[in-house]
Amino acid sequence: MGYPLCLMNIIRVIASWVLIASPLLSDVPPAFTQPSSRDQSTSCRENINENTSIYEVKLVSSLENNVTIQTQQPSSLHPFQLIKGSYNWNLLTPAFVKLDRETTSQFIFVFNATDGKQSELSVGLTLDILDENDNTPQFTKSSYTGTIYNTGNAGDYILTIQADDKDLNPNITYSITGGDVGNTFSLDQYTGQLTLKTPGNLDPVTTPTYTLTVQASDGNTFNTTTVTINVVGDTCVSKPCTNGGTCTSAGITFRCLCVSGTTGNTCSQIVATTVSQNETQEQERKTDSLLAVYIVVPILALSGIVIAAIAIYKHKNDNTVDDDNVQNGQATNVLTVDK
Repeated sequence: MGYPLCLMNIIRVIASWVLIASPLLSDVPPAFTQPSSRDQSTSCRENINENTSIYEVKLVSSLENNVTIQTQQPSSLHPFQLIKGSYNWNLLTPAFVKLDRETTSQFIFVFNATDGKQSELSVGLTLDILDENDNTPQFTKSSYTGTIYNTGNAGDYILTIQADDKDLNPNITYSITGGDVGNTFSLDQYTGQLTLKTPGNLDPVTTPTYTLTVQASDGNTFNTTTVTINVVGDTCVSKPCTNGGTCTSAGITFRCLCVSGTTGNTCSQIVATTVSQNETQEQERKTDSLLAVYIVVPILALSGIVIAAIAIYKHKNDNTVDDDNVQNGQATNVLTVDK
């Protein structure tokens, strides 16, 4: 009889404690344990099934409490759902649509817990949507067209084919899957650059056009496009440019870059060289200098000769007069002595 009596006493104590503590516990507001300051992020892959649980929202106590989604950013026509479990609340993906990272890569939630009297908001929970390789490469053009001359060399560049993929960090590779008769072309699998591989196959008469099928693949999905290559004869082979002109092929025709002094479609016309105004002025200055040298200088030299001749002549006349005076003086002296 001792054991039943002891058990009854324990039950009475626990019941009394519950009755005393209940009013006190009812005054404590709900508290979140998840999400919390140390647990504010989670993730799931895109294309996950609808109505799939991706996160558990937890409180210190789930008794007499209820939790709802207070805010969801960005908002959506197909919101996430919060369903009560045995002890916690499960965050479920939308009911009628799958998640797409390329449309929305991140969501942020705030939850509200209430016991009917008091409410508590959680910290923000960030949900990152992880990428899956679910998008097909898309070419930047609906089709591509290029031209190659029949005189081309191996490795000559023709054009570049490009494709984009909305997936995160796509690894796109390119390949020729049809139309490359005789293995005439080469396509870089990483850059999409199309070049000439076998020049000997080019004949604008027998094969004026190549129609290639090019594939772009991301390892999971692929897409194709059409590439048309036109083969034309090199119009510069006949050397149509004359007088040193440089020929450049331009589709089915050509262009000539003429040297100075020539003009026309084939540089066959000779034109006079136009002297610029500065050159003319410089030529005039040189002419004036030559006039100074060949005209003025001789005149100055002649003037000097004339002046020198005059001076010599005058000097001789002065000497003659002096001699005559000396002779006359001597004659006078003789006459005086004789007397």
